[in-house]
Amino acid sequence: MAVYYNDADPAACAWLRELIAARLLPAGEVDERSILDVEPADLRGFVQCHFFAGIGGWPYALGLAGVAEDLSVWTGSLPCQPFSQAGQRKPHDLR
Repeated sequence: MAVYYNDADPAACAWLRELIAARLLPAGEVDERSILDVEPADLRGFVQCHFFAGIGGWPYALGLAGVAEDLSVWTGSLPCQPFSQAGQRKPHDLR
């Protein structure tokens, strides 16, 4: 099975790699590029694709739910709003 993880946050990607190495998430490729740079051809061969993967909440939840790892699943989580461009990247100003 091939799993694709995408997140532009280097810290989240490092954490994904740690969770994969610890076998808490399915093995796969972690891509740190912006979603804007991902082309359809880059996703060929992947059974599951997780965009804005963060620390792997979707693949972890799928595992807990007993979803077969060979089932084709694509997920996309919204970026954390205060940290996103929409939140003007000012999370601490919300207090």
